[in-house]
Formats: sequence, C-alpha cells, structure tokens
Amino acid sequence: MENEEIEKVPENNSEQTPIEADSAKENEIQVKPKRTKKEIRTLVIVGCIFAALAALTTTVLVIGLNGSSASTTPSTHLSGTSAGYYDEDKNLVSSFTTDDVSLVTKDTFYSISSIKSKEGAPYIVLPSSYSGTRIMYTSDCEEGTNLFGKDAISEAIKEIYFPNIYWTIGAYSFSNMAGLTHVSLAGDASGRLTISEGAFENCPSLTTAELPKNLVALGSGAFASTGLTTITFGGTVSSFQSISNYENAFDKEVTINCTDGSITITF
Repeated sequence: MENEEIEKVPENNSEQTPIEADSAKENEIQVKPKRTKKEIRTLVIVGCIFAALAALTTTVLVIGLNGSSASTTPSTHLSGTSAGYYDEDKNLVSSFTTDDVSLVTKDTFYSISSIKSKEGAPYIVLPSSYSGTRIMYTSDCEEGTNLFGKDAISEAIKEIYFPNIYWTIGAYSFSNMAGLTHVSLAGDASGRLTISEGAFENCPSLTTAELPKNLVALGSGAFASTGLTTITFGGTVSSFQSISNYENAFDKEVTINCTDGSITITF
C-alpha cells in the first residue's frame, strides 16, 4: 500500500467543516477603488441582489441534498440522501465532519482511511466530497479489520450507502461487520467501479446488496462468508458476465438479478 498524505484541516476553525455529498466554489468579485457615490450605491444594490440569490441557491442545494441527490441514490431501505449518520427511525442524526471521517490524498482525489461509528446511528450514507474535492476511494485495510477499526459500536451498523462516483472500494474496508444487513452502491452510476478483495468479507448478516451497472471488477472473496443468496445488479446479464473475476467473489451459490434476467453463480 502506497504512503498517503493526510489531509490537514485548519485548526483555527471554530467548527469542523461538514463533508457533504457535493460542494461548489464561489467566484470572487473584484471591486474597483475610488468609485463615485452613485457607483457605490449601485454596487450596494447589486451586492444585495447577489447575496439574496446566493442565499436562495444555498437553500435549494440543501433541500436537494436532503431530498434526492445525483451522487447518492439509496434504495427503499433509506429515504434520505444527505451524507451522514441516521438513527433507528432513519432520521438524519448528523452530517460527517473531519472528526468523523479521516481523509488522505490519492492522486487528485481523496480516499477515506477511517470512519467513526456513532452510537444510535445504524444507517450510514457515505460522503462524496470535501472542500470541493471528490472522495472517490475507500482505503485498503488489513485482513480482519475494517475502516471502523472493528470497534464495538460498528457492530451495530445495519446499512451503508455509497456515492455513485466512488471508483474503488478498498480491500477489507467493510469486512467483519457482524450487524451489517444491506449495502447499496446502486443508482445512476458513472465511472468504473472496482470492489476489491474481501471488501465485504465475513459479514454474516449481510443478506441484500445492490450493485451498479458500472461495476467492472470484483476482488477474490469480496462477498465471501456473508448471508447473501441474491444480489440486485443495475446492468444486464451480459454486462455482469463481463465483470473481471466475478466468479471468485463469492464462496457459495448466489443469484444475480439483472435488468434483463438473472444468472446463478455456483461456487
């Protein structure tokens, strides 16, 4: 595993910056010096208009993230789409901050190197960006561990939802989660997704999974020692059969339900 540089967050911030499903950069407005009073009044009026438009845009973005999101499309298991922690009633408890998720640089994107679990929050929607930079990977973990450090609270996590833009789910990154019952990488996916070796290995309660049509590779034992007997795939039978190493991702018979039929994989 390559050495990765840990992203530093400014220490003088009074609050941690939320890690959200999406973000945008604001354009800077250059103000000319020595303007007349009339020009100043005009600029004040224009500034007020831009401020009102910016506030309206922010409101629309927040509503969009709390409603439906292009980057994260959970299944019927969870109605919300904002990145963060959800309680037993599937209400958003809190969004992610850099106190909750550790990020490292990988090329020009971020990779999640660890995640804190939160008591009373068994449902998680993972983030897709931080400070305008995409989060597109989860880091590899040592066999027998996971991104949560395999702590006691993480054993209560039931469902995890992934942004469509992730390119790689790291080796063993979500393995050994005793309470995990459902994972969703479904939605209007783009890019080329790889689910690495043992990514969801040894999750005995995992009985449902949704995989996107842009899945191109499965690592050995990616879904070994789980409770899966069926999987929902967002592409066709032929596109699933074109996935690299798909035969070795499971250790028992699993039926893959595709958009035009199904295929049964016999271990």
